[in-house]
Amino acid sequence: MGCSVRAPITGITAVWMFFFFFACSAPDRDEPSYGGRVRIGATGGMEPINPLMASRTVSAEVLDLLFERLFAETPDGQLAPALAVAWPFSPRLKFWDILLRSDAQFHDGRPVTAEDVVFTLQLMRKQQNGENLLFERVEALSEDIVRLHYTEPPLSSSLVHLRLHILPKHLVKPQLAAGYSLDELPFNQHPIGSGPFRFADLVGEDHLRLVAFEGYHGGRPYIDTVEVRSDYPDTRYEWAAFMRGESDVALFAAPDDLKSIADNPAFKVLKGGGPSYTALSLNCRLESVLADRRVREALHYAIDRQAIWRLLSGEATADSVFMAGPFPPGSIYNDPQVALPVKDQRRARAILQAAGWADANGDGLRERDGKALELTLGMVKELPHRHDIAAQLRKDLEEVGIHLLMQTEPLQTLSSMGSQLDMVLGKRYSDFDPDITASEWHSRNARNGSGYINAEVDQLIEAGRTAYDENAHIAIYRNIHRHLLEDHPTIFICREPIMYAVRQPLRGLESIMRMGIFRSLPAWYWGRAR
Repeated sequence: MGCSVRAPITGITAVWMFFFFFACSAPDRDEPSYGGRVRIGATGGMEPINPLMASRTVSAEVLDLLFERLFAETPDGQLAPALAVAWPFSPRLKFWDILLRSDAQFHDGRPVTAEDVVFTLQLMRKQQNGENLLFERVEALSEDIVRLHYTEPPLSSSLVHLRLHILPKHLVKPQLAAGYSLDELPFNQHPIGSGPFRFADLVGEDHLRLVAFEGYHGGRPYIDTVEVRSDYPDTRYEWAAFMRGESDVALFAAPDDLKSIADNPAFKVLKGGGPSYTALSLNCRLESVLADRRVREALHYAIDRQAIWRLLSGEATADSVFMAGPFPPGSIYNDPQVALPVKDQRRARAILQAAGWADANGDGLRERDGKALELTLGMVKELPHRHDIAAQLRKDLEEVGIHLLMQTEPLQTLSSMGSQLDMVLGKRYSDFDPDITASEWHSRNARNGSGYINAEVDQLIEAGRTAYDENAHIAIYRNIHRHLLEDHPTIFICREPIMYAVRQPLRGLESIMRMGIFRSLPAWYWGRAR
């Protein structure tokens, strides 16, 4: 049986690899050893820990420690074994069989079976109303074989949708049957998965403790205990705690913070990049000035992306860090005919003037019908080092006659305030799966916080989910790319740099930039003190 399927996203590889150049480091010399704990500080608090519940907090990150995925992935979008070990592909069949490993078990000792996978997929399908899960139905052929049925022979990339964490049917199903909603499940307070660490306790609402799972199919992690404290008000407090020795990993570090410890042997600085990007989500609803596409287009040309990248990363700029749409340069879904955005304030002024916004009294601020052109920008309160970006945006917009007001809110509050703000500065994710990436602009998607509505884009997204021809699949997403650039519901800015600091002598960090903090943590260990 074949053990991997190459998702049709390999054109992105060169772009991914460009970002990994930051993280080049000499191999660790210490031999791996067992024991010790790793402490991680975070902001935003802790939400219920359940793979079926979307979360913007660190709760979503710890899922990879507690729950095993059906499939893992490589940096260039290939599927890799996890609970699934083989998935032979035939372009002629309308079904796809997935063979599960026989040695995986949940933290309570029960084996992971095909019934758990079927249960999780059915729950996920119900949660998403069928979106992003392309199969028609799913069944368990045996304890270790899952069969997915399709209306047409699937693409070789169809399984990319199934990189999800598997739940224990024997625990979750009875609680749902008893009338609990997903967010009220007792399971969420004591989650049991099949990942490398198991739940130990939650102190208060924000101090999570996990311990190594001896029965993990991939082998026991080296670290005994992982503690995640998520009650820091913002990243400044998180960094201060790291410097006081209260944590071993700084998840969010500002460029100046990293420079201050660059030559200190007690710390290791890791820089790189990945699939996230920085963007401005614009309010396209009728009550906002930005309902006028021309004003959104003016913003597209007004902002200085190079300055923003330097503020984010502390590094020099390169064309490959900038975004012209949701699919990065190098992706086969990125339309090569779409030019990268450049600052052109003369063009921005001309667009605003043609839209009726003029500086009639010479005070530098544009007005129309007696109303000043004023926009409110929302920012994440827990990320104060990003406020320099807001100051840069204010400068850029004032140069074309737009006054920018700034409002900071906690992340959880900000995510629900789309209709009350004109735009929100934040981080978005460009998934290897184009269906997941593009669906954020579907008018009926709950993640479409901008209120963007385009019937043709809706139709294209829906067609992309069921396109069973590779060339048609690519053409659909390139068309979506062009629509988003023409409509400007989002101002795409640049790649999101990843910058970590870890305490020494933590070892086993080679995969941290490729997999992230939490996915790479099972390989970590404490070396000899230097």
